[in-house]
Amino acid sequence: MEAVKTMDDTILELMEKLKEKKSEFEKVQSNATKSWVTNCSYSFKPDGTDKKNLAVMNEQEVIQLTADVMKTSGYLTMAAYELNVDTPEKIQGYTRDQWITDCKKRIAVIGFNSKKKELEEMEQMLNNLVSPELQRKMALEELTKKISKL
Repeated sequence: MEAVKTMDDTILELMEKLKEKKSEFEKVQSNATKSWVTNCSYSFKPDGTDKKNLAVMNEQEVIQLTADVMKTSGYLTMAAYELNVDTPEKIQGYTRDQWITDCKKRIAVIGFNSKKKELEEMEQMLNNLVSPELQRKMALEELTKKISKL
């Protein structure tokens, strides 16, 4: 009987740590839920025939988009300098910084979704390990909280 208590104690400690991680995670979530600055539609070709949606790109595609924006921005600056004209401020309707902001948001969303899934899996694993006695204790504590709020 003592081994069950020890395992339950360990499970409770892990559940508390997981709860703290979820709380920290929710604070970080804010960057992933900010509004998009651009319309998220980006074409890697000058004629615009291959528009891609930043909001659904994977990490590698976001890196490629960021590199393309940086390359284009750099070339536009160099060309304007050589021609002694003002540098165009926008790439496909948005500034370099606006594209970079949205690329950072997409990376945050990808990380957020991955971390969320990982936390949910760990929580499920811990719930599967809880003994019937601890389940009853946890249910009783939850019920006590709900009744006290009435």
